[in-house]
Order: sequence, then C-alpha cells, then structure tokens
Amino acid sequence: MDGIEFGQVEFREPESELRPDRNRKFAVVGCGEVDQSQLPIFVDLDVMRDMEGHARTNTHVELGGILLGGKFVDEEGRSFVVVQEALRAEHYEATRGSFKFTHETWSQFARDREELPEDLHLVGWYHTHPDWGVFLSGMDTFICDNFFADDLDVDLVIDPCRGDRGWFFWEQVGGARKKTRVSGFYLFTNRYRRSELLQFANALATVNPAYFDPRYESPMGESTMQPVVNIHDQKSPTLMIAVLGMLTIQMLVLGLIAWRLLFPPAMATPLAQQQRNEVYREILGQLVTGEATDGKDIIKRVEEMTVENVNMQTDLEGRGLLIQDLKSDQSQLKRKVESQSETLEKRSDVIVKRDIEIEDLEKQLKDEKQLNGDIKDGKSIGGYKWPIVTAIGIGTALLGLFSGTFIGRRFSENDDFYSDRSSSGVSQKPLADPDTGTQSNTSENPERESQIPDMTIRDDDEQQD
Repeated sequence: MDGIEFGQVEFREPESELRPDRNRKFAVVGCGEVDQSQLPIFVDLDVMRDMEGHARTNTHVELGGILLGGKFVDEEGRSFVVVQEALRAEHYEATRGSFKFTHETWSQFARDREELPEDLHLVGWYHTHPDWGVFLSGMDTFICDNFFADDLDVDLVIDPCRGDRGWFFWEQVGGARKKTRVSGFYLFTNRYRRSELLQFANALATVNPAYFDPRYESPMGESTMQPVVNIHDQKSPTLMIAVLGMLTIQMLVLGLIAWRLLFPPAMATPLAQQQRNEVYREILGQLVTGEATDGKDIIKRVEEMTVENVNMQTDLEGRGLLIQDLKSDQSQLKRKVESQSETLEKRSDVIVKRDIEIEDLEKQLKDEKQLNGDIKDGKSIGGYKWPIVTAIGIGTALLGLFSGTFIGRRFSENDDFYSDRSSSGVSQKPLADPDTGTQSNTSENPERESQIPDMTIRDDDEQQD
C-alpha cells in the first residue's frame, strides 16, 4: 500500500475496437451493478482468477503486480479498457502495510513482456490490502497521480481476508480528476466456457474462499470444477472395508473438529482462532455435502492448519517481545523527560528570583537617581532649607562668641600675673651671652628694656611654689 516504486509511465492514444460484450467470440457477464456512466472495464476470466489466487498466497503481507491489455474506443466513441494479462511481482519488499517493487521486479517485467504480444500495453496495476478493506490510501493516490496518470489507467485492490475487491478509474468531477471505485465490472472469456464463467462470477458474489485457494488452481484454459468420484455398488468385501474405514476416519476428524470448536486452546489468538474456525467449517461443509473425497486430504488440511497456527503463534510472541522493548524505551524516555522537567523548573525558579533582584536593584537605582536630582535642584531638604541655614549661622556665631570669651579670659589672667610681678619689685636679670658668659642687654636702649615685662611662662606648679 505504501512505498511502492514504479518505472516509466506509458501514454498511448486509445484505438478503435469492438467491445467484448458486442463480440460473439466472447462470453461476458457483469459483476456487481454495472453503471453505464462509468468507465467500462473488461477483465479476462483467467487473469482475474490468477490475481485472486495470487492475493491468497500470503495474507500476512501486501502483494501486487501490473496489468497489461488495451485502451480502446467503441464505434460510438466511448472509451473502455480490456485487461488481458497480469504479471506478478516476484522480487519485492513487502510488509503487512507496505509493498515495494524493486529493480529486479522491473527487470523481470521487462523479460516477461518480451515473451508476450506487442499489442499488450500497460493499463494499470493491482495490489492487496490483507484485512485492511478496499480503498486507495494517500500513498496509493500519489502513485496513481505520478505513475498511472493516464485517463484510462485503472487500479485493482483486493482484500483476500474479507473476500472483497474493487476497481478504480479516473473520473472528472467539477473540472478536477479523482479516483473513483466502479460499482461493477465485466468478466469475459471464450464463449465455449460460459458455464465456467458463470460459476466464477457466482463465487465472486458469494465470497467462497475455497474457490480462490491457490492449491485448487488449474492451468489457464482448464476448468476448475472439482472432480466427481463415482463409487459403484459392488459386493466386494475389500470395497466395503475401505468405505467403512473412510467413514470412520471422517467421523474421527469430525469429532476432533467439534472438540476443537468447543474447547479451543488457551493460547490461541483471536485471529488464529478465527482462521481455524473457518477451516473447520470448510471441512465440515465438505463432509456434510460429500465433497470430501479422501480422508487424507482432510488430514493434510488439518496438518497445514496446525503449521499455520504455530507460525502465527511464533509471530505473535515476536511481536510481544517487540512491544516489551518499546515499552521499556518509553519508560526510559519518560524518566528522562521528568528529570529534564525538574531541572527546568529549578532553573525557572532561579530566573524568577533573579528577576525580582533585578527589579529591586532597578528600583534602588531609580530612587538614588531621583535623590541626586532633588539635591541638585535644592529639593532634598524641602521647606526646611532656610531654617536649617539659620540654625547653622546661629550655631557658628555662638561658637565664635564662646571662643572669643575664652581667649580673652586667658589674656586677662596673663596681664594680671605680669602686673603682680612688677609691683612686687622682682628685678629682671639681663640675659647672659652664651659665648662669653657675660650678661648683656638685649637692647641698646636700657630704659626701654627695663619697661619690657618678663613674658616667661611657667608651669602652674612653679607658680604655686
């Protein structure tokens, strides 16, 4: 469904041709409700059987291939498509939800087309959607837009698990093109195989899985009717023993199937149980209708079913381990996310605190700027400016007055002291010359010298003595 790669796109003008339903050489039957306003699609019986068988060879992954045939117009000028060949993709890469053609696939297609008539051209492609339903996914539409963009290119999607299939064609809607599923299509084959064609068309309508099982396919051109075994009424004891033995084996198998249906294994998955029940119902139907011809076929079918169940169980266990690994990785990622979230919360708290600190600092800076501006403008002391200046002036005047009074008192005391000494008749000795040791007057005028008071300052202790 997704991731498909294709080669070069082919564009050819449609040729004039007689429609198969108007050609007596062919037998034609409609499948579904054919709408005459839609593009008529004619599919060869053997090609359709081959694609249905290919789809059921593996229902665990997607399969696909290309369609070859012709694009024509009828005598009325109406276009139609004839699908005459289908080439399976043998070298591919596929999963349950994807299908990819490799370079080896296209090399194989090129070799196969060399062995086919030159008038078979590329008219579309087909692929499977196992248990996905019939639709075109986004990738399918992309492929159609880029690799099958011709107006007459068609696409087939088969869901082998649900027994559904659908053809798609390009339809013009409001001036734009889109892929639309046709309500019905035509099957055709040689007119001598009409009964086989009707039987196959009826199987498509009734969704008979056994009819499309690849183990019951026959070569192209041969009938796929189940062989009829006639047992003649003979009185041979050997024949009676063989018949009784075969009936006994059938009864044992029937009992085993009933026991499996009533008491299913505990480890069986819903899908495996569903497929097993389908096989059991098929075998029961063969036993009841008499289509089972040999007990060995039933035993072989049961053995094949057992192997399929074992494979499915192994695949389920592998997927369980993968889910456990994914859960473990998810837990580790969750722990990492929680740790990073805690670290982020801590860092967010630190950022919030720093933002608060920055806001406080900005507020302080703003206040300081405002204070400096007020000081410059003489507004810092407001209405107290002149009282403060006056107080400072008064304080300065008082300090000067106090200092002047103190100094005046000191000088007054000194004057009194010198006056006392003069009145007491203390003589003043002339100073002695330090070089000659003789006393000399410091002034040439002895009368003026006798009038200079003695300014020698003595300690308080000496004054008291």
